[in-house]
Amino acid sequence: MFDYVLVPQTSTAGIDKLGAACEAAMSAKNPVEAIRAFMTSLGQAYHAKRSYIYQLPPEGSEFLCTCEWCAPGIEPMTDVTHNLTMAMAARWFHDGNVRSILAIRDVKEVARVSPQYAALFGPRAMQTQILGKLMRGPHPLGTLGFDDPDPELFDELCQLMYPICAFAASTVNTQNLLRRMHSIGLVDELTKAGTRVGFYQKAEHLSPHLPVGMAYLDVAGLQGINDERGHDAGDALLIAVRQMLVTEFKDDQVFRMGGDEFLVMAHGMPEQPFRQAMKRIRERLNGLATYVAIGMHWQARLGTEYDALVRHVWLDCANDKREWERRGGKRHGLDLTGPEFTSASDSTFNTQVGGRPGMTCYRNEEFFRHANIWMVHINTRRVGLAAIDINYFKLYNDIYGREAGDLLLREYASGVARLAVTNHGVGGYLGGDNFVVAFPVPEHLDEARLTTIIEQELASYDVAEGFAPTVGIVITDELDTSVTILYDRALLALQEVRGSYTRHI
Repeated sequence: MFDYVLVPQTSTAGIDKLGAACEAAMSAKNPVEAIRAFMTSLGQAYHAKRSYIYQLPPEGSEFLCTCEWCAPGIEPMTDVTHNLTMAMAARWFHDGNVRSILAIRDVKEVARVSPQYAALFGPRAMQTQILGKLMRGPHPLGTLGFDDPDPELFDELCQLMYPICAFAASTVNTQNLLRRMHSIGLVDELTKAGTRVGFYQKAEHLSPHLPVGMAYLDVAGLQGINDERGHDAGDALLIAVRQMLVTEFKDDQVFRMGGDEFLVMAHGMPEQPFRQAMKRIRERLNGLATYVAIGMHWQARLGTEYDALVRHVWLDCANDKREWERRGGKRHGLDLTGPEFTSASDSTFNTQVGGRPGMTCYRNEEFFRHANIWMVHINTRRVGLAAIDINYFKLYNDIYGREAGDLLLREYASGVARLAVTNHGVGGYLGGDNFVVAFPVPEHLDEARLTTIIEQELASYDVAEGFAPTVGIVITDELDTSVTILYDRALLALQEVRGSYTRHI
């Protein structure tokens, strides 16, 4: 009639159904569509009348139905208020076991003997029901359920409920993270430039037929200034860069895309005025205490592929920054006294990471120098290079503070160094939240296995859910290709998954 069930093991058929549901979710464009596809696939696979999620808002105490799938001919219950509150569900959620589910084999009988259950879900045209918890650590996110699944598949579905709920909870948490990101606003609080979110919202509503000039800027020494002079000095530098940009462009054409990165999108501006404006900007920026790298491009019409234009100017900016470094410019970074980073000295490269000798995360130009030497001497027919950054790193700093952000960078540096040592490669930290690893690729190792290895190594460094690493990988058998070119190609791969909710490599 009414069972508290602790899940034993899952059948092969159940795993296949769950796999199909996960695949449907991962092909969706955003978390909302992903959870709908996931619940639809499972509802259909188990021939249920309904599948649904009741979500507990971060600031609320009453669960809200945020996702519901109904079989043909079954009346939706989305608009029906059941007044499910955390106070009512607290006994179940606080039973100390995230794997426990409610398996209800006779709804009418339970409602008759348990008024509390009837109060939770109200009168529903069903005979059986299975409910599971959505949790993020100790924090309840909501509950997930199925009404009247196929009786022959009831026990199989019970066995699957824990992994089903774990996947759904991760997706719901991503939704909450993105809502919080949107709540921060479309304007950066520090510089008053638009945010990355603001840029994409604006770009979607622009005429594709008008010309556009776009420029990407990277304040190369921001982290060093923060370390040497304090964050107030770094903040003042960012504010100054934005003020210089708005002397030539409108307020709504300037965006802060990351901690030290800005984007200008001059929609409708002719080519010559745009280039002249950028020339004056370059002259003003040269008066700053640090170098600001720039990539820019103008084209006769915006078109619909503005993402490709962003990637183009971003890559040009990265090339400009590296060229400046090759000319002897000093790229500031994190405190070099920490054990996670190698010394900038040409003569010392034996810095330890995590107390283990030889686990080094080379900085900037030192990485490219060592990686090019490594390429010459490595005994392999294929090499790979992975460009790695941290999803929403600026948001991480906003939520947890800059000291926590610096600590997260050190954690990632340890992971990158370990990944390099484990795979007989070379690892590097290139400033901001950018890391890189070069490694040999054995002939028997296919792309899927390689991806799994990198995921497993970096998984433990997703210290706060939603801030997982994003990785772009290039594999080649052209061993005479420079590491700089390979890194550029890896960055292009990285751009394909940057900001994705379901794909990270």
